[in-house]
Amino acid sequence: MKRLYLLSALFFSLLSIRAQGLKSDTIDVVHYELHLSIMNFSAKNLDGYAILTLTPKMNPIAHIPIDLLALTVDSVKVNGQSVLSWARDDKTLRIPLPNPASIGDTLKVRIRYHGTPVVEPAGWGGFHFNSWIAYNLGVAFQADPHNYGRAWFPCVDDFIDRATYDYFITTESDKKAVCGGVFLGSTPQPNSTITWHWRMNQTIPAYLASVAVADYQEFSHVYNGMAGPVPVSLFFRPGDSMAVAGLFANLDGILSVYESHWGPYPFERVGYVGTIEGAMEHAANVAFPVSSLNSSSEWLYAHELSHMWFGDKITCSSPEDMWLNEGWAVFNESLYREGIYGYDAYRNNMNQKLASVLRLCHIKDQGYRALYGIPNAYTYGETVYQKGGVVVHTLRNYLGDSLFFPAMQAFLDSFAFQPVSSFQLRDFLSAYTGIDMTAFFDGWVFSPGFPGFVVDSMSVAPSGNQFIVTVYIHQKSKGPAPIFNHNRLFLGFLDDNWNITERVMQFSGEYGVAAFTLPFHPLLCLADPFDRIADATTDFQKVIKSAGDYDFDNTYFRLSVDQLQDSVFVRVTHNWTAPDSLKTPTPGLTLSDYRYWRIDMAGPVPQATGRFYYSRPAYLDQTLLQNLNDSLVILYRPNPAADWQGIPFTRTGSLTGYIFVNNLQPGEYTLASWDELYVGRPKLQQEGKRILLIYPNPSTDRVSVEINSYSQPALLEIIDLNGRTVRVYNVSNTGNRFDFTTHGLNKATYWIRVTDSRGKFIASEAFSIK
Repeated sequence: MKRLYLLSALFFSLLSIRAQGLKSDTIDVVHYELHLSIMNFSAKNLDGYAILTLTPKMNPIAHIPIDLLALTVDSVKVNGQSVLSWARDDKTLRIPLPNPASIGDTLKVRIRYHGTPVVEPAGWGGFHFNSWIAYNLGVAFQADPHNYGRAWFPCVDDFIDRATYDYFITTESDKKAVCGGVFLGSTPQPNSTITWHWRMNQTIPAYLASVAVADYQEFSHVYNGMAGPVPVSLFFRPGDSMAVAGLFANLDGILSVYESHWGPYPFERVGYVGTIEGAMEHAANVAFPVSSLNSSSEWLYAHELSHMWFGDKITCSSPEDMWLNEGWAVFNESLYREGIYGYDAYRNNMNQKLASVLRLCHIKDQGYRALYGIPNAYTYGETVYQKGGVVVHTLRNYLGDSLFFPAMQAFLDSFAFQPVSSFQLRDFLSAYTGIDMTAFFDGWVFSPGFPGFVVDSMSVAPSGNQFIVTVYIHQKSKGPAPIFNHNRLFLGFLDDNWNITERVMQFSGEYGVAAFTLPFHPLLCLADPFDRIADATTDFQKVIKSAGDYDFDNTYFRLSVDQLQDSVFVRVTHNWTAPDSLKTPTPGLTLSDYRYWRIDMAGPVPQATGRFYYSRPAYLDQTLLQNLNDSLVILYRPNPAADWQGIPFTRTGSLTGYIFVNNLQPGEYTLASWDELYVGRPKLQQEGKRILLIYPNPSTDRVSVEINSYSQPALLEIIDLNGRTVRVYNVSNTGNRFDFTTHGLNKATYWIRVTDSRGKFIASEAFSIK
């Protein structure tokens, strides 16, 4: 018996795998007719039948493979003829045909079933029952595959198969059933119930089919769309009326934005229905969580609305291509802001997304990942959504609006109500625009990580009334990104009036050079000054006209200006790539492998202090601050041709805090750490007081050093940031205090290292001379 059970289980396991791989290759379901009774919410029971109209896609077929989870099958008929037996496991229903069927045949399969539908372990996808509502959510984050139409009706549940729908949902008389598509009417039944009839005339995958049952009130109006009037119906509970009116005030405006960019709304109704969990882009019937009925959730319903084009009108052909659904919806979160609130709102929102992606995407998704080929565990992760969104932003600017939007409208129309892949999008854009998109997709879509573009240098040569400006670019990499090719880099040239003239540079490889003719002598050359590409930089620029504190968004930097002679243009770039290495390596000194700053100024350099933020808990410096005993410092160089050097600074915090640099100069700054094995292990007394106390710190002319809890002769060394010992003092009695002058020492940061007469380490601390 056990052997029979194991063989049977193995058979069904293999059957399920084979069926899952071949269902949409074997049959094409063209229409579903769903008859369901959804009434006793406490019993959590579905009861009814589904009629599937389908055609074979190969010759001949003897069985029909159908997806269905958990629910009990009571009977099956094929073309009116009862099927007496069928094969079933927990995922697949396999129906034998009375006679083999071939391409061109039409089969009607009637499956009667009942039972308690499943909800995925994550508590999201599946069919939900609550005290006041019953509804489905068509995606299960933890399932494989993620499609969850099969949780509530028998179907071919993948991204390929698409069908039309008729829904006949019977409810108690005080409830309404709301489904995707258009409402065709309701029929009172003798037992004080009502049957609601909805129809979806456009083809959709099974996971986008939907039903929700509750005591809904309809809030409706008509949107005057590009192709004609479109009914809008929002189904929420009566008590939500004011919240619904407030939240959806911009719905028609957002629809207009999307239509103007992506073409006419693709379904016959705009629909939202209030649910507990959500949000989910069911076609023409978005499941929207009632907990999000507030003004801060406008972006959420805009995101789901954009899925009517990206995800529903066209659908990714596999979960590995989910960015075609979700990445484009995230992009549309910014695009609708541009249409409703202006371009600055778009730019600011996109910059926030990019800053989050560069800091957290590889943390949340446990590694740098390409958009295409995403593993199942990360189908709905940060890479697909957020990186996808910023890559679409880059694609927009790579092509330019005059090509990008018409090309995408044409793509949506050419593949309307079909599955699509990244390769199809690449090839279509190449053919439509006349620009070979292979290199763009190879880098931005098919590879992990990000490029980072920096201006190495600029030379200017007069040429009559013009100036020949030669720009040298260095492409760096964040994560395991390859070197991207056929890049289009936007460069900005700053004139005397702080105006920026933009030019485009095209290059391949790690280094690029280009010459431009300008009618003025540029003060600065800035990489991507208007944030048109999602490379591994976040930056902010402003003109400073008075003393005060100035934050530079997404750069982890603040400038405190004490005095300035005249207005100054300041741009701070936070590079999310490793700084160049030391030209002369210093033992024990490790530079950040993750980030550095570049500060550009035009105009008189003000008297100011720069505040640089560091943090291990915030996932900024976790590779640098690996040991509490390592000592954090900041290095500076005026330009990429120079080597890094130590500068005076002060520091607050341990694993999170700020580094302050007085007399801040234009140039590049990076964090670094001294290894504890080189500088020694700082020791603390029980009450937290350091053994080595240096004051004042920073110092100007005289330094006092106290060595607590040690009264024997000692050797005191002063070491610069290049690891060279610049002074040595023999201290005969350290019980009180030792003083020395800074005469002859450069303004910089140094280490004081104390050892005993045998060379055993006692303590070390940093100090600065200003």
